[in-house]
Amino acid sequence: MFNFGKCYKYLDMINHGFWDIKKNLTNGRPAMIVTGSRSVGKSTQVALLCLLTYVIYGKKFAYIRRRPIDVQKTYKTFFNNAVEIYNRYLPLKKIVGFKAFKGSYWIAFSLDDDEQPVWEECGSYIALYQEENYKSNSFSEYFIMIYDEFIPKIYERVSRTEGDALLDIYMTVSRDRIA
Repeated sequence: MFNFGKCYKYLDMINHGFWDIKKNLTNGRPAMIVTGSRSVGKSTQVALLCLLTYVIYGKKFAYIRRRPIDVQKTYKTFFNNAVEIYNRYLPLKKIVGFKAFKGSYWIAFSLDDDEQPVWEECGSYIALYQEENYKSNSFSEYFIMIYDEFIPKIYERVSRTEGDALLDIYMTVSRDRIA
């Protein structure tokens, strides 16, 4: 199991009384389901954990929504709050740019000689219903998968549940961690 220990002190610096993801991380589980009231900081804490895990450990993340139309609604803005909080409160390298482009998230910590961001890929955004398109991809640099707005229902293809599709993606990302 991955140790998020180096992230804990930074998560404490940004909590400010909102929901705290550390309680979930200490359970030692490969998957976590987070539920709770709206606007208590769940999505922001998860997004901040993704940023910290990338900055500290170099591990990428995947942002997943049910359908392509669901991804389109939120992929550009899901990390906005987290980037702002990260830059305001954390004494790590400053994020000078964050963008989503062609299925990937890109982050910049510096500018080049022409004052343009120096981009590096830090994650991906994908639609759950297209999980079969990712079976041959290498996700060895990925550690966190966020599935936003889980609804345990059967969807249009065959009689599979969202849980089945999530497990397919998890097994693609985590081939070396499954016995």
